[in-house]
Amino acid sequence: MNKLLALKATERPSKLLFGTRTGLPDYHMLDTLRSVAKRAGMDDPTRCWLHKFRSTCATNWLRAKRLGGKGYDIGVVRDWLGHDDCKSIEAYIGLVREEEMIEPDEPAPAPTERSTTKSGSTHTTCLGCGCTEAELSTTFIGGSRVVFSPVCQDLVYEHNGKRTLLQKIDPM
Repeated sequence: MNKLLALKATERPSKLLFGTRTGLPDYHMLDTLRSVAKRAGMDDPTRCWLHKFRSTCATNWLRAKRLGGKGYDIGVVRDWLGHDDCKSIEAYIGLVREEEMIEPDEPAPAPTERSTTKSGSTHTTCLGCGCTEAELSTTFIGGSRVVFSPVCQDLVYEHNGKRTLLQKIDPM
């Protein structure tokens, strides 16, 4: 951060922190992003903006740990983003709160897939290691779920038999 502040304080052709030598915006990264979006089959690559990475990161910082996020405080994230008030990050806060309040509309899976222990926690089978004592922390509409396995130490998002690693928990 100190290096960025020092760069900002130097005399430059424009106020842009990462501009060209002549002071114009450098669109190299934006062009690359849109090229990737086009190759990925997006209908309208011009709707991709680098600022969306900042928004995604801020949302992940605010998202609860049980949902795969970092669970940082609103004030900390606001400061990191350089905003003076929480009004400017309300969209991120709203998105995170909506995720936390989602409840499944579908009936619970068959009892053979899930079991409840005496402590009240719900368990399922981890698709990765086959552990039958994996903790089912969240089930979303459509049957996707967030699962933590004590055997493989993975926090994963499972949907349609596919798993996406959210976080690898390092044992201490």
